[in-house]
Amino acid sequence: MDVPLDIWVRKRAGFVIINTVMVIPSLLRWWYGDGWLNQLILIKWAFIRMADRFSIGLLIRTLFAPFRQISADEQARTAGGMMNVIVDKLISRLIGGVMRLIMVIVGTISLVLLAVISLIRIILWPLLPIAPVVGVVLMCVVGAPWKII
Repeated sequence: MDVPLDIWVRKRAGFVIINTVMVIPSLLRWWYGDGWLNQLILIKWAFIRMADRFSIGLLIRTLFAPFRQISADEQARTAGGMMNVIVDKLISRLIGGVMRLIMVIVGTISLVLLAVISLIRIILWPLLPIAPVVGVVLMCVVGAPWKII
């Protein structure tokens, strides 16, 4: 048989029988090898998507651009008309600045939260395979959280 033991599978009477001796070592090898690298790649792409969604650099560069590119009539001929144009543009830029500033703050908070969650995720990843063992030990020592009648 030329197939390695960890992927050896037999079919008998419609059932698949897997070599259970190598299942746990194969899982642990994946968990602490490729699985951990996959988690890092997923976190990297989460940061890229979040940064792209908020575009904080672009928002800061265009902080006081007019909101929704509202433009007032440029050809006001009277002093009152010119004053209306100036006030309209000023209000539009203030609204744009406030909206963009809110988005920058929300984006920054989101990126910080993502960093904290990602750090917790990377720290807990190697501990997850022992969680069932810890659960069984705690249940034996402390007791089950439920009551059987």
